[in-house]
Amino acid sequence: MFIEIGEFLNLRLKQMGIQHLFGVPGDFNLSYLEQVEADPQLEFIGNCNELNAAYAADGYARINGFSALATTYGVGDLSAINGIAGAYAENVPLIHISGIPPLHAVQKGTLIHHTLVDGNYDNIMNCMKEFTVAQTRLTPANAASEIDRVLRQCFLERRPVHIQLPGDITHVKIEVSERPLDLSYPAVEPELLQSVVSKLCDIIENAQSPALLIDNEASVFGVTSLLNDLSQKCSIPFAGMNTAKILWMKAHLVTSELMWVGQANRM
Repeated sequence: MFIEIGEFLNLRLKQMGIQHLFGVPGDFNLSYLEQVEADPQLEFIGNCNELNAAYAADGYARINGFSALATTYGVGDLSAINGIAGAYAENVPLIHISGIPPLHAVQKGTLIHHTLVDGNYDNIMNCMKEFTVAQTRLTPANAASEIDRVLRQCFLERRPVHIQLPGDITHVKIEVSERPLDLSYPAVEPELLQSVVSKLCDIIENAQSPALLIDNEASVFGVTSLLNDLSQKCSIPFAGMNTAKILWMKAHLVTSELMWVGQANRM
């Protein structure tokens, strides 16, 4: 089917369960935000600055599963980077969409506002590479495949990704597959899985006083209930890091054997 690039990006966001987009309007993302405003299943939440928007998106992802953040190129991106780095540190799957100057200006290195006026359009991307697991600069030729690649990486690694969307291509129509975004995990090799399980069983069986120390990654990667089953069936007590408190409340886990790391010093 044929669809506008911005609309296709919105379609993929909705397939990830995203219904709200946080951010700050700017001259290079206005054409994309028009497409967001026109979508009855998406709501744009404007924030007073990009850093606040990044933190709002961080919180939304922790509750919703995934989130999206929209900024304008350069000043907007750099204003948001602290929140994006925090999301990277804590495995928060945040999709950062940066509206950038027109594609022809980027390709020619045109001196334009919101840049360092040196013709370099890679410096912001290089900054984002440090705090995201996938990055892309969209073009009409690569948009269909690159949007899916980057969003799937966000799903697999549960960390931020960075998408640069030139303001002059948001309404360009491209041909895309009608298949939904692939939100499945790769198949695990049975032999490898059996090897890991055997080693874990050996470690538990040979331990004198086994215990589990669990952090927020248990919730991030969806193994909370499995860890709870392991603890109960094998009578293994567990301790939770302070950063994991919310996952126990969300999952209603049995906490009779639970002690928060850091409690002992206050007891």
